[in-house]
Amino acid sequence: YDFSHELLREAAYAGLSQARRRWLHGAVARALEEVHAADLDQAAELIAGHLELAGQAGRASAYYEQAAQVAEQLFALPRAIALTQRAIALHLTHSPVDPVAARLYEALGYRKLISGAYEAARQALRRSLDFLDSAGGITAARLQRRIAQCWSSQQRYFEAGQAIEAALAALGERPTDGEENAWRAEWLELRLFQVDTLYFKNDPPAMQVVCDLLEG
Repeated sequence: YDFSHELLREAAYAGLSQARRRWLHGAVARALEEVHAADLDQAAELIAGHLELAGQAGRASAYYEQAAQVAEQLFALPRAIALTQRAIALHLTHSPVDPVAARLYEALGYRKLISGAYEAARQALRRSLDFLDSAGGITAARLQRRIAQCWSSQQRYFEAGQAIEAALAALGERPTDGEENAWRAEWLELRLFQVDTLYFKNDPPAMQVVCDLLEG
């Protein structure tokens, strides 16, 4: 149907039952997926909106997450943050505790960090830590490092140093399995950031110790 007047469209929509509305939104979402199958990024937010109205919270959350990634790539950080928050809200309605929630909160924390909202970033990153299966590992170390970056950006280097130590503790010893390269990359990120933090704390002896580790 083609409703040329907005009021006619609203009246027609209001006359539909809730079940009918959900079915129609689901059908529109499926049609959009087919039309944009070669490049879902450009329609991700629109698909997410229809899936949400269709009552499909899980799939809507996934598309909002995808749309947020697209917005970040376009440097539209406020939009990326809003879409991530919507993805989180929908995800938590049907699956409150799982690794996806950890990933979404990490993405929110990172986007808040690079937008300069440091307190909100720390809160999101800590929420991500709460959803992890384990308190240790590469992901936990990365989250703690980003918390440290929040503190450092506010020139609170003591707290940044504490978060770095927490990150190193979470990272643990070098693994012998397939994660060795990822572990090494995170260890280097941490140590280099630690050098910067120690510089701003005016602690040359501690800087030298870390530099020796990097050269070893």
